[in-house]
This record gives sequence, structure tokens and C-alpha cells, in this order.
Amino acid sequence: MEVVTPRNKIAGILFIVGGALLVVAGTTGMEPLLEEILKYIQPTVDASLILASIFRVLIFIAALGGISVIIGGLLTFYVPRIGKLLVMLGAGLGLFGFLIPMMLAWYQGIPINELFGGYVSSTGGYVLGIIPTIIGRLIAKQIIAYIVVVYRILSTCIRT
Repeated sequence: MEVVTPRNKIAGILFIVGGALLVVAGTTGMEPLLEEILKYIQPTVDASLILASIFRVLIFIAALGGISVIIGGLLTFYVPRIGKLLVMLGAGLGLFGFLIPMMLAWYQGIPINELFGGYVSSTGGYVLGIIPTIIGRLIAKQIIAYIVVVYRILSTCIRT
């Protein structure tokens, strides 16, 4: 049984807020990516009924987008591992899934509002929704705590 820590509670609250904003933005989560992967492995998936069922469930959860992020946020209070999985599927790939297309668009000169076409109905809502989910995932993984420790060590070294 997993222990629900205060950081998981904070992450859960951020997931719920981010999920609500993603619902407003009309986000579809990792559905486009999973469907693209399914095209390439379709013969393998069709050969195994269990694998095909698992893949279809994952696509369904990802298609819920912000709703699965909200459900994942609620589950984070009770079963953090499953909650974080739902958030990952619903919000997309998180930080990398957000930054890589942004950097490519900037490099290629593509307007940001055209970048997420077919993925979200409101780019601003997506950005506002994905940021709390990214921060929540960082808090849940304790990455922010490590960053703070490194910052304190470096600032102490610089002062001396």
C-alpha cells in the first residue's frame, strides 16, 4: 500500500486545477500519439487480444484529456501511482511533450496558435492547464526538492 505524502496531496490539487483548465481548452491528451503508434504496430496488436484491449483502454483514457487528469488528481490522494499514470495519459507527455513542439515551432517560425491544431481548441487554455500538471508531476517526483537543495548548496558556495 502506497503512503500518501503531503507532496502527493499538493500534486493532486495541482492536477485537478490543471485538468479543469485542460477541459476548458478541449485537450485530448496522448490520444494522437497512441493512435499513431497503433498504426505501426497494428498487426502485432491484432495478434494478441489482451494487447489490443490494453491499447484501446489507453487510447480511451487519453481521449478524455482533462477529465482523466482530474480523475488522476483525485486518485493521487489515495493511490498516487495510478493517479500519476492517468495524469500522464490525459495531459500528454508533460514537460517534454510541451517544450519540444514549442521549440520546433519557434525554430521553424510556426505561429504558436497553429502548433497545437487538432490537439486543443484553445492554445492559451492548454498552456495554462499544462503548467500546473507539469509542476504537480515535478512535486510528486520530488524533483523540485532536489532543485531547491542544489540551489541552496550553490548559493552557499557562491557566497563564500
